[in-house]
Amino acid sequence: MKRVVKKIAVQRGVDDITIVIQGDGPLTYRLSPVGVQRLSLDLPNVIPAIRFQELPIDHVLLKRIRIGQHPQKLRLVFDLNYSLDRGVQYAIKATGDQLTLRLSLKLKAQE
Repeated sequence: MKRVVKKIAVQRGVDDITIVIQGDGPLTYRLSPVGVQRLSLDLPNVIPAIRFQELPIDHVLLKRIRIGQHPQKLRLVFDLNYSLDRGVQYAIKATGDQLTLRLSLKLKAQE
């Protein structure tokens, strides 16, 4: 049975950003880094109910989200403004029918 992504919401902080992906039921996923400035989120057996292919974000950590439909999955690509190897941390959590991806900047301790 195919699931549907109904909505993508963005919650902006100063040094963090949270992306909430709302489905019509539980979503399975695979999140992986692609190089140092991109994250790829694959959602098997999912189709989008949203009509855009690119969502400009313009945040210190995240430039945009690109959305692509592939034969067996929906792929979200997160183009970062800041490199993963320069302190960007990410965490994803599945709760009910939504996924929450949080990007944050690990600040170095002041000396």
